[in-house]
Amino acid sequence: WFKSNVKAGSGRYYALCNDLPRGTIVRVVNPINQRSVLVKVLDVIPKQKDNYNLIIKLSDAAKGDLDVTQSRFWCEINYPGQGK
Repeated sequence: WFKSNVKAGSGRYYALCNDLPRGTIVRVVNPINQRSVLVKVLDVIPKQKDNYNLIIKLSDAAKGDLDVTQSRFWCEINYPGQGK
């Protein structure tokens, strides 16, 4: 996750992703509790050791509203054009 200036519960969530263009809106679902948030891709994930093998990196507000406590976790990612 990364620190944003947005509070949990605000409905404004952001993410970093190497596979989707900036501005893409993505639904992220926590399969354990079925909570979901819509996040906007802001940029790519920085190439750092702690980001190795990440598919998406969520803002702290998104992570909080998904009720996730781990720094890495399984999630479902859905976005427009998926599966085409």
